[in-house]
Amino acid sequence: MPGTNIRTMKHPKRYLAVDLGDRRIGLAAGSLEARLAQPLEVLDRAGDEGDARVFRRLRELVKREDIGWIVVGDLGRSNVRSYPSN
Repeated sequence: MPGTNIRTMKHPKRYLAVDLGDRRIGLAAGSLEARLAQPLEVLDRAGDEGDARVFRRLRELVKREDIGWIVVGDLGRSNVRSYPSN
């Protein structure tokens, strides 16, 4: 559900914060309890397989980090959306 406020969920899981860029994508994971996201990695979007590689890595991180929500920010447009990860 785009635009859902994860603070109002009864038992939120961890979240994955995604900062979109034209060449790179920054990833961080956090929880509402910690109130802070920890940097995970920066993904390169270059090459023919760039975005496909990014989506494969996102799926891996969602499973490994027990992610319940993905928060996507586009700093160039000051736009943030949240989505359930399932």
